[in-house]
Amino acid sequence: MSKTRVRLPPWIEHFVYHETVVDVCYEVIYIVVASQLRENIRRMAASLLACGVDLKRTLLFRQSSVPQIAQLSWILGSLQTVAQLQRLTQFKEKAIKFSQGNVPLGLLTYPVLQSADVLMFKATHVPVGADQAQHMNLLVDLANHFNSHFKISYFPPPKQVIRQVSSRVRSLRNPLKKMSKSEASAKSRLEINDSAEEIEEKCRKAVSDTDSQLSYDLQERPAISNLIDLYCAVTGSQISQVVESGWDQFELKMQLSRAVAEKFLPIREKLLMLERDNKWMKFYSKTVN
Repeated sequence: MSKTRVRLPPWIEHFVYHETVVDVCYEVIYIVVASQLRENIRRMAASLLACGVDLKRTLLFRQSSVPQIAQLSWILGSLQTVAQLQRLTQFKEKAIKFSQGNVPLGLLTYPVLQSADVLMFKATHVPVGADQAQHMNLLVDLANHFNSHFKISYFPPPKQVIRQVSSRVRSLRNPLKKMSKSEASAKSRLEINDSAEEIEEKCRKAVSDTDSQLSYDLQERPAISNLIDLYCAVTGSQISQVVESGWDQFELKMQLSRAVAEKFLPIREKLLMLERDNKWMKFYSKTVN
C-alpha cells in the first residue's frame, strides 16, 4: 500500500482531496498483553505517517479513546441479527480456525463495530478493498435501519470507494486468499519494513504455475495474474503492457521485487527515523495515545 513516485497510494490520494478521519484500531478478537497492544498501536501510527498521512490534514486517533464508538456499536448491534452476521463470508472463513465452535463474540460482532467506526463520523465515502463488499452492504443496511427505526434521517448511507487496480491484494503463497498479516507464513505477504533482500526472496518464492509465459486470467491462472496485479498496482502499468513485455515468470518476479523494494525504501527509512525520533514519541503520547 505504498507508492514513492509522484503517484500516491489511493487512500493517501483520498486524504489529499477529501476531509478524512483515520482511527488506529485495537484488537477485538484475540487477547493481547497490554504492553504489546500499546506497541502495536504506536507502530501502526508511525507506519501511517511513513506512508504519507499528513497530520496537518488528517485527524488520527486511537479508536478506544473514543468510547462513543463502542456505545454506538451496541445500539447498532441491537438492530442486527446473529443469523445475518453468521452468514458473512469473512466470519465463516475465520470461524473455521477455532476448534469445537469456540468462536469469540468479537469476531461475530466485528462488522458492527466497523459500521460504528464509519457512522460515528457520518462518513459519506469509505475507501476499502473488494473483500469488504459484504461489510459495506451491512453498513448501509444498518444506517438505513437506524434511520427507519428512529424515524429520523440521521446517518447518510455511505458509498464504497474501490479502485479497479489493487482492489484485492492476494497472498503470495495462496492467490485465492487475500494478503494478510494474520497469515502464519511471513512469505505470504510484503511488509513495508521488509529489506530489499527479503522482498526479493518472497517474490522469487511466490506461487506460480507450469506455464513460463505470461497471460492474465484470474480464473485459470490466479497465481501469475496476482503477480501481474501487484506489479501494476506498484508501478501504474497496464495489465496488457506486462503481458506483452516478453518477460517469463522469473523475470516478472524479479521486476516485481525491484519495483516493490524501490517503493518501500523511502517508507522504510521514514519509519526507522520515526522509531528513533524522541519528538515523534512525545507527540504521539500527547495526541494519538
